[in-house]
Amino acid sequence: MTWSTSEIQDYLAVRRKELGPVYVAAGIGIIEPEKRAEYLAEQLKLTPTDHDVIMRVSLKEGKAKALKLLEDMAVEFFF
Repeated sequence: MTWSTSEIQDYLAVRRKELGPVYVAAGIGIIEPEKRAEYLAEQLKLTPTDHDVIMRVSLKEGKAKALKLLEDMAVEFFF
């Protein structure tokens, strides 16, 4: 699903900057939140419950908040 410019701006305001090197190593740019979400979902091996929570957050609070939640999980996983 393509992100709008405003959704990308919302994400940039809340992103976890410490994951920058992880994204660079994976070849994912800063304005590619869709690819970042896909990458993290694969790396974290989300359970069905995790996936459901992420999707509910996305629907209720927006994609930027859902990706932020994924990034919070990734910080715990990677660091």
